[in-house]
Amino acid sequence: MNSALIRAQIKALVFGIFGIAMAIVLVRIILVLVGANPQSQFVIFWMDMSNFLVGIFRNMYPALENQLLIINIELFSFMALVFYMLMAVLIQKSFASFTEDSTVEMIKSFIDSMFKFLEFLLIARFLLKLTGAAPTAVFTNFIYSISALVYEPFKDILPAIEVKEFNIIFESSTLIAIIIIIIF
Repeated sequence: MNSALIRAQIKALVFGIFGIAMAIVLVRIILVLVGANPQSQFVIFWMDMSNFLVGIFRNMYPALENQLLIINIELFSFMALVFYMLMAVLIQKSFASFTEDSTVEMIKSFIDSMFKFLEFLLIARFLLKLTGAAPTAVFTNFIYSISALVYEPFKDILPAIEVKEFNIIFESSTLIAIIIIIIF
């Protein structure tokens, strides 16, 4: 079978699966934005179904989330949508690496996709720290835990700059780790 055809099929499958998740989240966003009746059976069903996809992003920015809900915006749903888009691209790239024509190209492509995952983790860590995400939130805690594996060798290379009143941390060591991973 032609490797370009296999890559196209992998891309279609991955984007199809994540596309369904993104569509579910997008409908939720629209229902909240238009102020759909929360007592409607359809709205109850949709919110319950989509909670599985957006639940881990809840309470990352509790004060901001509460303020945005006043104007019918669920920040955590938007964050989930962006996350699923990024995951679709990263997973598609890593699976497509196995369809390269030569073993050397396959290995190079797979290693490149793994570095993209590491970049994603470190960039997410950096942005979450920089924006003052609640460390007790499920997604924030997950990113901090997973990225710690990559961040640990770079820890304390430079001091972190903290703005305690806003819970903001400029983790310069993470920035160095990101730059080094990108170079590789």
